[in-house]
Amino acid sequence: MEARAISGTLDVLSKPERRCILYYLREHESASLEKLVDLVTGWLHAMTGDTAGPGDDQRIRTSLHHVHLPVLVDRGILTYDEANGNVELESLSTFTDRILDVTLDAETELPTEIREQVTSAEQE
Repeated sequence: MEARAISGTLDVLSKPERRCILYYLREHESASLEKLVDLVTGWLHAMTGDTAGPGDDQRIRTSLHHVHLPVLVDRGILTYDEANGNVELESLSTFTDRILDVTLDAETELPTEIREQVTSAEQE
């Protein structure tokens, strides 16, 4: 794997919002935008220890829609149907999958229930 590809992958995975989305989609393959908003909101608040405030969902929805999902789409990692809000995992390279394993293990500050939300293979 060339250095440029490694740097690009690490850049994509540098944002906790994107890692959370990919942790979840590795187990579930697809999700609605609203499900991802709920997951990412819980994930970010668990990381910081803050409680969710008014407007957090809308701020995160906007960030996912305009920033994070387009980055993942541009990399060919997922598809996002803006009309119905459906997000589907396309493909993860072996390298990306391995990095996600390492980062999930490293994110030990997260409460067990939050970690289980993104790693549980049960469909909702």
